[in-house]
Amino acid sequence: MNIKRAVGFFGGFVVARGSLFVCPIILASTSSAKTYGEIEFSIASATIASALLSAGTHSTIPNARLGQDSTTHPASIDAHLMGVSILLLCFLAPLAWLLTLPQAILFCTTTASILLQIYWSTIFKSDGQGTRSLFIDVGMWFWLLALTAILRLFSIEDSSLIGYFVGAYALILLAPLLLKCKEEAFFKNAKTYYLSTIHRALPLLTASIFAIIATTSGRFGIGLLGTPELVAAYAAVYRVTAIPIVAHQILITSSFRAIFVSTASDLDQRATRVVAAVAGTALIFWIALPHIRHLFGQLFLETTLHHPLGTALVLTQTILWSSIALNDLANNKVKATHKIVPWLGLNFVFTFPLAGWYLNSSRVDLDHFIYAHSALMAGYFSVQSLAMLRNGIRLTKMWSIAAFTYAAGTSTALLSIIK
Repeated sequence: MNIKRAVGFFGGFVVARGSLFVCPIILASTSSAKTYGEIEFSIASATIASALLSAGTHSTIPNARLGQDSTTHPASIDAHLMGVSILLLCFLAPLAWLLTLPQAILFCTTTASILLQIYWSTIFKSDGQGTRSLFIDVGMWFWLLALTAILRLFSIEDSSLIGYFVGAYALILLAPLLLKCKEEAFFKNAKTYYLSTIHRALPLLTASIFAIIATTSGRFGIGLLGTPELVAAYAAVYRVTAIPIVAHQILITSSFRAIFVSTASDLDQRATRVVAAVAGTALIFWIALPHIRHLFGQLFLETTLHHPLGTALVLTQTILWSSIALNDLANNKVKATHKIVPWLGLNFVFTFPLAGWYLNSSRVDLDHFIYAHSALMAGYFSVQSLAMLRNGIRLTKMWSIAAFTYAAGTSTALLSIIK
């Protein structure tokens, strides 16, 4: 039975993650750079907005469902996310329509979609249904790809329709959540535990926002500073070079429940294996890149040929991405996030002005933005790890592997390009 479950999980993982990998590439190849850049910027903006509007409740789901936290209840989490989604879809999006603001419509519907998608994905992971979680993660990309096919089939060039189409997807995700209202004790539990849930979730919210800013906000940042075409070029590189993160997700998704009940030493061992797998996958991808870059579309091909160092740095960022996510998971597990967050905030007080000064003194192009973002991520990981060590949370093996492989990968890429 275990073998069948493992085969089923890995089969589902290959299909789901393969789809998540291929869909943006197809979308980038079939859309104009401007349209694709607008979609990526909208998703990046909505990711930050959904994290803010969730108030950190996404991060409380595992402990609440596994009975590891007596101060939270699934009903209070459901009620909060349900209310925010209804506000976005039934009030703010229609208001944007009345005001003829297509970008605002897309922002509202995308935010609701991501909010609900993360909710259902975390629910399934917490319940040991990793394969379902994986297919939920790729849902919106399937939806966008279907829309692109319809627009091309009927020769429609109105990109404002994307917002309405994404809104329909969000309503599909909202429907089963609304059905939970029928449960007899739903509103009673939601009311009783709501304030304690939010109190528990707020430090997790801050940590989530900080992590998003440090790791996955590249498309948002470059969208604020540059053009949609620049966002499209960055997104093409970011999406393809994120392949090593697949190794992270396989190991995390397959043992999500076990992680939240593991000992400190066991967690360090698991985290070390994850980072080593990510680093190994990144190395293999870098070696194979000259022979396979043409497979990922014209935009990726041209961008990587013109920006080899930037491409290498985005690839090595996957090691930091995995390590930062593992640190966050460990802090959440031991309920120590509130002790780490002040140090992360202090880190941004110093690093953001430096990054701004660097970009202002040079120029905002793809390479310079990637240099600044890489430095921001490296600084964030360092401060996060030191703050954890100061508070008695030790993932020393994982930190050592992450620091060594990131430094080695970055140095090797720099030397190979200089030569």
